[in-house]
Amino acid sequence: MSGRAGTEAGEIMKTPEGMFVKRDGRWAKSPVQLTQKDRADLIEYGRKNISNCKLFGKETRDGKAMAIYTYNQKAPNLPTSDIKLWIGTADGLPHKLEVSTGDKNVTQTIDYSAAIKAPK
Repeated sequence: MSGRAGTEAGEIMKTPEGMFVKRDGRWAKSPVQLTQKDRADLIEYGRKNISNCKLFGKETRDGKAMAIYTYNQKAPNLPTSDIKLWIGTADGLPHKLEVSTGDKNVTQTIDYSAAIKAPK
């Protein structure tokens, strides 16, 4: 995964060894390691705080058919986020996410075919 917020760029990778974050050109193991329950709680929270979900369109990314959805998401003490999500029609997985919250924009791309290994 990679993302860009304002002028900051970063990368995150998840391996069986854990989550790693690249900052200032160096990889470090993230102190935040989500459990399966944490992930389930985040998904449930997201379901309760999503509105205006609709099919925006379809396109092909990297030779794969994608359905694009837009929706709004509210988080406590933050402005509502406008989100655009690309879901592979064959695999049902998210491949790209664009989030706009106030004056902040984040783009996240997800590559399931990358052969990644935990940094040393």
